[in-house]
Amino acid sequence: MSQQNTTPETEPESTSQVSALQELAPTQELASMQEPAPTRRVFKYGDKAFYPGDEYTPEQVLEHLKGYFPELANASIDEKQLEDGTLEITFSKQVTTKG
Repeated sequence: MSQQNTTPETEPESTSQVSALQELAPTQELASMQEPAPTRRVFKYGDKAFYPGDEYTPEQVLEHLKGYFPELANASIDEKQLEDGTLEITFSKQVTTKG
């Protein structure tokens, strides 16, 4: 007695399903190619430049630098875009009067 294969055979996808997948694939590739590259950032204080990772906000970087530069306790944060696309973030100490 011979045994028959009882596993169900998968039916081939319909041509409309295949064409829908083919149309979708190039769109997804274009969308991923058009994502903007991360902006390079440089933090400056006086003549010093710092390059922390992208995961830190300007406020977090300033908070960290206050331990080394106490005069940054009341600093302002200025941002400007350079010609090469780099975002320059400058910390400036606030001039105050004493007493």
